[in-house]
Formats: sequence, structure tokens, C-alpha cells
Amino acid sequence: MKGFKAFNKGMICLGKQYAENTVFEEPEAIICCKGMHFCKNPFDVLDYYPLIDDNGNFPDFAVVEALDEPVTDDNKKFCSKKLKIGAKLSFANFIEAAASFEFEKTENDKKSNVIGNSGDSAQIGSSG
Repeated sequence: MKGFKAFNKGMICLGKQYAENTVFEEPEAIICCKGMHFCKNPFDVLDYYPLIDDNGNFPDFAVVEALDEPVTDDNKKFCSKKLKIGAKLSFANFIEAAASFEFEKTENDKKSNVIGNSGDSAQIGSSG
């Protein structure tokens, strides 16, 4: 599963130093306790890191990929034992990724709203 991770300045999260294009492993993945956390939706990482810290710095952002089956309790925040940190994103690239994610989500939602004559998936149409 691919997603996004935010870090404190210098790609540091909870005292752990991360680096681009590197795989990291931890022994356990327990949501909000152990393991490495990330979000599918780039905007969701802002629930865990402020957009601007107390010193006026933006957090660092990176594209990530869970290399195992991630765990979640809300389908928003995911936790992995094995996480590949990809490219670091500039703030502009992060905003672009977030906008693209929302656009794709909207397009997928449109495709699921089928117009038909009958059936469970028909939302607009005629039925007898």
C-alpha cells in the first residue's frame, strides 16, 4: 500500500532518523503505539503534524510504501512493520499530491454513481 508520511524537520519522527529511498523495519505494528505510521490521503498527515511548527518550519513529507500488510483502526492512519520511504516532497509537491489524491477520489466516486433503469446500484432512473 502506498501513502504519505510527515516528519519533523530533517525527516525525524519520534526521535528516529529517516532517509529517502530507504527501507525501515520495526518488530511490531500496533496502531498509535509501535511501528511506522502513514496515511493514504496526504491531507490526513496534517492531523498529526502541524502545517507550520512553532519555529515557522514546514514538516518534511515523503511518499511511502508499506512492504507488509499494514494495520489500521480507522482506514485513515496505517501502521507498518516494514516501510519504504520514497522521495521527499517539497511543500508544493505535497500540495499537488494532495490535490491529485482528492481529484482521483472524486473521479472514482463519480464512476460509482451509475445511472440505470433498475437494480441496487441505480441511483437515478426508472424502475417498475
